[in-house]
Amino acid sequence: MNFEYRMANMDMTEQVSKQNFNRSSLFDANSKLYWFNRAPDFLNRMTLLIAYMKKHDCLKAHTINENDELVYDWKKDGRFNLLAEHKSPDKLNEEDKNQWFYQRALYNRMKEEFISEGYVVKFTDKNGNVDHRLMTMDDDLPRAYTTKESESIHQEANTLFGYMDSDIKSLYLKKTIFIYLHQFQTYLSAKKNQWFLKRGKYAEGNYTHLKDAVTGELLYKQFNPETGEFIGLTSEANEHPHIVWTGRTVEGILWSLVDLFNVTDLGSLKEAWNDPVKLRNLVIASQDLAWILLLMFLASLLFDDDDRISKIGNKIFNNAASDLNIANVMSGAVTFSFPALDFISNTGNDIFKVFSGDLNPAMLPYRTINAIRDFAPIG
Repeated sequence: MNFEYRMANMDMTEQVSKQNFNRSSLFDANSKLYWFNRAPDFLNRMTLLIAYMKKHDCLKAHTINENDELVYDWKKDGRFNLLAEHKSPDKLNEEDKNQWFYQRALYNRMKEEFISEGYVVKFTDKNGNVDHRLMTMDDDLPRAYTTKESESIHQEANTLFGYMDSDIKSLYLKKTIFIYLHQFQTYLSAKKNQWFLKRGKYAEGNYTHLKDAVTGELLYKQFNPETGEFIGLTSEANEHPHIVWTGRTVEGILWSLVDLFNVTDLGSLKEAWNDPVKLRNLVIASQDLAWILLLMFLASLLFDDDDRISKIGNKIFNNAASDLNIANVMSGAVTFSFPALDFISNTGNDIFKVFSGDLNPAMLPYRTINAIRDFAPIG
């Protein structure tokens, strides 16, 4: 699914790197072990993709064939259920008939997009040989999402979970400290976009039935009944809904807050509070503020005048600093250890110590799970 819709770790630079790894590296082991650091991002992005597929009722249209290949069958896609079940809308009621026309228009619009992209399909010739050719309107819809739709979901994932540019990635792969800071860096890149992105239409969007900008009425294509030539658009309902790609408006939280609380312009202020994009950003800003207040509260507990709490806080921060190995990193040292192998080795040693009586079993989770290990002094 990831290979088909290119959600995570599928940029061209990474694919070339995978094909041309250092031959002295046994089975490209280093890259495979670094998967433990990339896995959370992969899980987040694929969760978003599957969520969209469930929303659009197209997940069930994907199956795995006997050759372990992902196969998409548009007839099982919920977005085209009436089109798949009825060759003609003549026997449908008025509501279902209009929906049938819409599904046909969306289906054809997506095929036109694939053709414009130069999409290549497989076919079997008269001799039974499998070959490839450019897609035509006679072919079935090959995938649930066009490239535009896939990029839209990918862009939303970047906004939610962050991303790595080439410079950050080169540092991440070079120095030990970025093993620990990678997820936080991608989080910061997401927050940077969420807060400072200028208002505009970016890669995010979807196919919609176009409406008149003035009246808000749905628009339909008009064709010459004799020649079939396209004439123009009309608001009079017919069999040809006009389906277009519509970009979604995105705006940074900072600019939304400026507009929402700009009391010097009451006219714009009222308009801002009716803007769903700005109101959504206000909710996100409130969530971020809540997290900041929570962290400030926890910090106040750690650095309270109470001597015991202060000592616990110092131990926690010392543990964290030790884990990051800051001195070696800043001096330019490079580690050649594999995080996954270190984890397996250390866990095995700790389990042996528990059975030998050298380690309290209650301390095993703190020593084994990185996310809580620094807080061992509390236990």
